[in-house]
Amino acid sequence: MTGWLNSTDNASWNPNATGRLTTPDGKAPRVIQNSNGWNTSGVLMNNGEVYTAGEGGNGELGYSSTSNRRHWIRAAAEDTVDWEGNTLEHTFNNTRIIKIAVTNQGTTAGAASWAALDEFGHLWMWGYNGNYTLGFHQPVPSNANNATSASIGFSASGNFTRPVRMPPRYFDHKRIVDIYAFGGGSGGNFHALDEDGNLWGWGNLNNGGIGVGGDGDGYYMVGPKKVLMDWSAHGGIKKIMHKSHDNSESLSVVLTNDGVLWWAGYDYYGWIGNNRGSGGSSGYSTRYRRIVGEMWQGRVDNFWLMGDRQSFLYWTLKDDDKVWGVGDNWGYRLGSNSDNTYNITSGNGYKMPGTALYGPRRAKHITMTGGGAYSTTSQQSYAGISILDENNDIWAAGENNYGGLGLGHGTNGHATGWQNEWNGPYYNLGDEY
Repeated sequence: MTGWLNSTDNASWNPNATGRLTTPDGKAPRVIQNSNGWNTSGVLMNNGEVYTAGEGGNGELGYSSTSNRRHWIRAAAEDTVDWEGNTLEHTFNNTRIIKIAVTNQGTTAGAASWAALDEFGHLWMWGYNGNYTLGFHQPVPSNANNATSASIGFSASGNFTRPVRMPPRYFDHKRIVDIYAFGGGSGGNFHALDEDGNLWGWGNLNNGGIGVGGDGDGYYMVGPKKVLMDWSAHGGIKKIMHKSHDNSESLSVVLTNDGVLWWAGYDYYGWIGNNRGSGGSSGYSTRYRRIVGEMWQGRVDNFWLMGDRQSFLYWTLKDDDKVWGVGDNWGYRLGSNSDNTYNITSGNGYKMPGTALYGPRRAKHITMTGGGAYSTTSQQSYAGISILDENNDIWAAGENNYGGLGLGHGTNGHATGWQNEWNGPYYNLGDEY
């Protein structure tokens, strides 16, 4: 960032500066967010600039090129109009970005698509745009033979090599306050949250993962569509998480402020939707449905969703110190040392309403190794779970190839479940240590 000293944005150092992108402390910009897709990385600086590196063959790097980059380069655009030709208050280069999001996280689906949220509540999009992934519909005015914006020169279904702003009318002129990306390649998806608490979705319907209805498989939402769910009736959205399996089978889970969990998308073996279909068959929902489990619904305080084709859902309650889990139990990721205990199905999976895990209490964060980067069914189960609890202790279970769970040995985690820490200082101290 040495060029910052002479930048026209840097009023702290350059008396001739005229730009808007100053840093909060007058010092050189620092990274405040890192977002990575498959072979492509991006960072957001505290002055609002976005830098990218890696694969750029589909315009992912946002600097008007399809070349790859081994060093960081600024995503940049000087367009003075948006996709529909509306005059912009500021160009992208003179607009402070406050959050970035990229598809293709934890998948091998290939091309990535980017979104950037600015301080005014507008969205800028670039990168892979197969099947209208970026959500630009068609330019207005338009007809079947004119799918290219005359103002900026991009096709509605072609890749964008630099950031282009979405017209505010796509979101009923509401300010966007958060942006999420999931899926990858031709299966990329986006969710945006507006100032009124409405959720908007676009991209590949991927078995319904964006929750906007429709067939949900093999079709695309070519522009933002509002999710027909009154989240305000449940206190608004508290948290949303997504997971995907390459180009398909996306799932999203929402926690509302009244302590209720909701799901939309692909439901592998019915683990999330309480055995949907005959005999635990996989299915999907294109609209958000409440996750069953009367004994804890309305009490959920936090949750974590992980996986690729298979799903792992963990949650904590407002009035309980346990950690609850549901999903694939291969490798005893749910803390059981048997495949034939509470709510187990064929295929070693737990169905809702879930079960309390042995050991960890009051989880602060849960993460997964493996699993998300695989595309074959024979490898989807190779994942380990690590839980950070209220005492800042880490609990681990699941696959432990090469000692990846950090338990001090290389034995697979499914050998003894949560009790694998037999060399640890807490062994025999009770509470399943």
